[in-house]
Amino acid sequence: MRRLLSALKQRARTNGLVQHFIHPLRVRSVERPYRRRREYYARKKIVPSPSLRDAKHKRSIGNVHTFALFPSVSWHETLLPELALLGPVDRFDYADLVRLGHRQRHSAEFQEFRRRINSEAIQAFERAHQKQPVDWLFAYAQGNHILASTIETIRERYGVPCVNMSLDDKQSWDMGMIGEQRQGSIGLVSAFDLWWTSARVTVDWVNAEGGRAIYLPEGCSPETYYPTDQQFDIPVSFLGANYGSRPKMIHFLGKHGMPVHIFGHGWKSTGGPSWVEAPVDIFRRSQINLGNGGVLHSERITSVKGRDFDIPSTGGGLYLTTYNADLAQHFRIGEEILCWHSHDEMLELLRYYLPRPDECREIAHRARQRCLSEHRWSHRYIRILQELGILDEGTQPPAIASASLVSQPDHTL
Repeated sequence: MRRLLSALKQRARTNGLVQHFIHPLRVRSVERPYRRRREYYARKKIVPSPSLRDAKHKRSIGNVHTFALFPSVSWHETLLPELALLGPVDRFDYADLVRLGHRQRHSAEFQEFRRRINSEAIQAFERAHQKQPVDWLFAYAQGNHILASTIETIRERYGVPCVNMSLDDKQSWDMGMIGEQRQGSIGLVSAFDLWWTSARVTVDWVNAEGGRAIYLPEGCSPETYYPTDQQFDIPVSFLGANYGSRPKMIHFLGKHGMPVHIFGHGWKSTGGPSWVEAPVDIFRRSQINLGNGGVLHSERITSVKGRDFDIPSTGGGLYLTTYNADLAQHFRIGEEILCWHSHDEMLELLRYYLPRPDECREIAHRARQRCLSEHRWSHRYIRILQELGILDEGTQPPAIASASLVSQPDHTL
């Protein structure tokens, strides 16, 4: 029965007629609660948070001891190389908890396992701190997995500043209760010293719930995402899972004869693989890399994506994605990346640039230079550490040793 339902859902995602009727209903199911939440926080009185620049000890690049708290799933490992440039890293990996949560997050088994993993995280931090005093805790977590009490214990017991990076606050702000804690971001924001959110609108949401927010987008790992002399053999590519507004976008392009090669989970019926071992190879081979900055089924609500920096960092083919006012702060639209407001505009841009591969390469080169100068993950980490008072203003990331360097530091406890 489960396989049958999965097959039916897959056919519905790629059936243009079905999507024509179902998609508007799904768009409303995303946009209405989002707008209610946005207007709720717009009415709240927000008290600006004081500065955090009160570190006990100043550090320099190479001497910052980081305790990293995030699971080895999806793209998360790309956070480590540039984190290690700051100094020693001890990392607690709770990937097993994430995998169990995918299957049975509301079960008593999951809740008990979550308590045990959180207890082990505190013990791992204590071992790292005894070995060498930890300067900051860096987490990429939500209330589904990490308990607020875990972070509060570390802060109170050791006085170490704790920072959480949250990249999906618009769509995963409040996802109901699991056991003693609310899922999503809202269950954790007040537990951390600083909450790194990748949407400007959610800064006030965090502050209203007793947290202290800073807006920063994602970054890139130029040691992994770098250009080569690879020739274009894919005219247009889209890399990402089949969900939300993406099937409608792909169906529109297919209807207009656009040669889009699709890679990612759920696109098997189109001939694309369900898993791509090295996404950077697709980015290099594609003359135009297509993005979609919508949130779930909505293309009117947008969020900054990791691909918005990974693809420009690769410096191969150009990047064309949804226009997003936040993203427009970080690149020169039309010179370093391209953006579309509608499917028609996307189609017209594709038709213009496909016969002009040299222009695509020029745009991609400028995007790579922007990433190297402003958008490495180390730029983000340093900005956070300056906010904490651990690093001085004006500190810059260390130079990249080699354009083709791919390092995977092993500091896992």
